[in-house]
Amino acid sequence: MEGWAKPNATKGMKHGREIIAAVKQKDVKRLLKLMEARIKSAVVVRDVLGGIFDCTDKGSRGSGCIEEIEREGGIPAIINAMAQHQGEVEVQAMGCHALFALRSLVNGTAKIADAGGCEAVVKAMLACPKAKSVQSHGCLCLGFLASKQHNSKVNRDKIGQEGGVTAVINAMRVHNKDGEVLTAACLALSDIVHLNGENQRLVREQ
Repeated sequence: MEGWAKPNATKGMKHGREIIAAVKQKDVKRLLKLMEARIKSAVVVRDVLGGIFDCTDKGSRGSGCIEEIEREGGIPAIINAMAQHQGEVEVQAMGCHALFALRSLVNGTAKIADAGGCEAVVKAMLACPKAKSVQSHGCLCLGFLASKQHNSKVNRDKIGQEGGVTAVINAMRVHNKDGEVLTAACLALSDIVHLNGENQRLVREQ
């Protein structure tokens, strides 16, 4: 997936400097507090979500950041941020990015889904149909949440009920020449319809 573009840390952009410092220190608690304090600012929320994703990136896998994000209430915080800024492409893309990065949590599919993750990702995809970043990251999230490997039957039901089948097929139609989106969408659809007659019916009716 795409890397995180660091926020503007020039003079007058205090939040940018704070986020960069927190990411360097892997200070998840500080990042989440900053997002909570500036939740109405799409720019701050976008940059914090990017910082959260950066804390989970490959070089940080062994540092416990993913588990700390969960302990500090990061999952509902990410989903709330997405709800506060529906239609803001960069916020929705970074939100999906951050949720997908938490996939290695123990029982991560259930934890994210229980916090409203299925609904948040579907809403993001439906609200930003032309945004490749939202569609590709959204499909990756839905595929993970519906994963056959994790026996996520309840999540597959939720995704279908929330319009996830429509969201994934719309992504394929709108981005029908984009290999990244199409690959992510096909993989997601395979998981969403697995042993799920209702979702299979929804696909046939599209």
